[in-house]
Amino acid sequence: MGSSFSSWREPLVHHAGDMTGSTDRGLHQLSMTSRKIPQIPNKKTVKLCIRCKMINMKDFFDHEAPSMARKPNQLLYLGKLKQETKCVLCQFFYSMRCQKTESHDETEVYTLRSFLLGNVYTPSVAYFASHYAPSMVLCVIPGKAKGSEDGLFRWTRGNCYIKVLSEIGWIVPQSFTAAPFFSHKKPSLSALPFSTTSINYPLLRAWCGHCETHHDTCASARKAKHMSDKQGLGPAVRCIDCHTREIVEIQTSDRYFALSYVWGEQPSPGSGCTSGARETASVRGARQLPNVIPKVIEDAMIVVANLGDRYLWVDQYCIDQNDEDDKHAQIGNMAAIYEGAYATIVAFSTPDSASGLPGVRNLARKPYPSVAHPKHPLSALRPSVISSPKLASSSVWMTRGWTYQEAILSRRLLIFTDYQVEFICSDAVWHECTLPIPLPPKINLSYGSENFLEAITPMERSADKIPLHMAVLNKCIEEYSGRRLTHQSDVLNAITGLLSRISTLTYLGIPILQQLELTAILPLRQSATSKQALWRFLAGLAWCPADKEGIPLRRRDAFPSWSWLGWEGRITFPSLIAFDGKSFSPHAPRACASVWIANQVTQTKGETLVPLVHLLEEAPLGKESTSILPHLTNYLWVEGAVIKMAFTKGRGDESGVLVPKSFHPPMRSRSDKTRISFRNCSSDRPSQGTVYQRILTEQWDCLLLVTRDSFPSQDAYFLILDQVQGDETTEAENCHYAVGSAELVISLRGGDPPWDDPSLRRKIKLC
Repeated sequence: MGSSFSSWREPLVHHAGDMTGSTDRGLHQLSMTSRKIPQIPNKKTVKLCIRCKMINMKDFFDHEAPSMARKPNQLLYLGKLKQETKCVLCQFFYSMRCQKTESHDETEVYTLRSFLLGNVYTPSVAYFASHYAPSMVLCVIPGKAKGSEDGLFRWTRGNCYIKVLSEIGWIVPQSFTAAPFFSHKKPSLSALPFSTTSINYPLLRAWCGHCETHHDTCASARKAKHMSDKQGLGPAVRCIDCHTREIVEIQTSDRYFALSYVWGEQPSPGSGCTSGARETASVRGARQLPNVIPKVIEDAMIVVANLGDRYLWVDQYCIDQNDEDDKHAQIGNMAAIYEGAYATIVAFSTPDSASGLPGVRNLARKPYPSVAHPKHPLSALRPSVISSPKLASSSVWMTRGWTYQEAILSRRLLIFTDYQVEFICSDAVWHECTLPIPLPPKINLSYGSENFLEAITPMERSADKIPLHMAVLNKCIEEYSGRRLTHQSDVLNAITGLLSRISTLTYLGIPILQQLELTAILPLRQSATSKQALWRFLAGLAWCPADKEGIPLRRRDAFPSWSWLGWEGRITFPSLIAFDGKSFSPHAPRACASVWIANQVTQTKGETLVPLVHLLEEAPLGKESTSILPHLTNYLWVEGAVIKMAFTKGRGDESGVLVPKSFHPPMRSRSDKTRISFRNCSSDRPSQGTVYQRILTEQWDCLLLVTRDSFPSQDAYFLILDQVQGDETTEAENCHYAVGSAELVISLRGGDPPWDDPSLRRKIKLC
């Protein structure tokens, strides 16, 4: 990009010794890290062409003029842009041009256009217009002034909505005011002075301090008292002392940070040491870190010290990797560890532990275009983890299973990306490159897939369980199921922390009922509550693969086939499971099967079967108890109507999917409302041979789980079964795998549902 850009603005950095550990002081820190405001260079040092000298940026950023989007002086025809030019503003416009799309060619001409922030569609909650003073953003878009919107914009009631935000670069003015971090006035959207080689630590401290002081839902660990060791109910928490490099047990009053990162493919030797290094005992008997540790951990220690704190929790060193009992206890305490941390440092752009955190030591952050215009310095907004699909998709951290609960169980996240540091809590999103808003937006997990909040936003919590609606829990499980694990046996361990802290009871990963419904809405022993718990659990068994590319799931033999834990790959639950209708509603789902759970397996292979609803009666509902119902075996007994179905490939609009070919007993279904999915085979991949041929040539036992009236039809949810071939290792006959699910709309015209026939009922043992 050349020296004409923002290298002159790199601010000085406070060293760790220059800062105190007081977070309250951070609220009054200035938003700039430099000890003095950077001086704007002499205009003679900035080369501008004749056209750029005539540009009045004040007009472009004027937000008080009427008819903003169509005002003539809000448009500037730039023509063809070239990278080889001496004009720094032309270079800047070239770097900010909209990239090539299907409908626009790189050789086209461009236009500089301003948009009112409130009229621009943005998935980033950090730039919600209602929380800023009226602000203008500039974009370099293809084409001339008129007609350039085709393929990029649409107009609704005079407002312009950018359809492909990731391909449009936003240009904003730079801020050079030494205003307090949180002022009482609504700021306009503007960029802060930024360094590619150093972190704005006072800004990070101010974020955390403001959150701790003003966000009740992000209360500190000392207020919420969730730390197990602080209540004597769990294992002690050990942390790295960033001053002495010792691993010590922390006290009740100690504040600590946690690190969320990717280990990578390197070996995990004893006690978590790096290869060729050994832990040693200090004079006081505490474990001492080796001289050489992974870069990401070393950098995290530097961050903690620069923030004025002392303790850092890292699983690699704070859990004894050679002690299986300690590992098991610490995994069970994972929710308390991340909830108890003052903030979690996220190595978002670090692919493994051997890589460092951008901007901390020798690893520079990626530069982003800016221009030192003598009168109107401009800057581009840096990519955000919640609004940049490209940034999110390139992050290994976003794909790993263990990092999921680490993020959403934390109270505050300091996310280190290749471009900047970002702060996310349950109430706010702030960026290092822009002035923060005084009243943070309210975050919730119901935003669509156009941003990545669902995968990284810390959850709101209370002094009791984390309140979590069933629909949100479904999204959490769906997101987690699509992530990768080095050891597939960890699939339950890596989400145990979340499932143990939420307000919804689960059994082997299948949601059953919210504890609020058990303790407040209806007494447990009333039949309505029991039925509601039963149909929700049965509906949870009807999950299906979510992969749009049709990639089949792979079995995890250590877990049962009826649970999503038993399959590797992203899954989705039927919307029915999150149904909010009351149990007495005529359209409420109804359980069509009974469920028993094996409560005990004796030496003679006998089983004590307990009805699911009875198990709920004995569920511990105390504040400190887990929400995970205990299990002793992978078997599940289900009794219900079994319908014989045969399937075929769809035709026409239904090509590429499976549809029912025949039923026994006969019934009529609406093909346009059919969803058939096999977990171990994709319907659009005939090359899978034997499995696919079996699907098309055999009749399948389909166990009816749940129905819901949709007069004159019924929505019916089935589990597709495959009988296990008996051998010496099979504990019982009539044992079946759950290999798929079916969602059908059955016509009821001319009679009762065929599954009302008692002769169709069978007791199935699922494994």
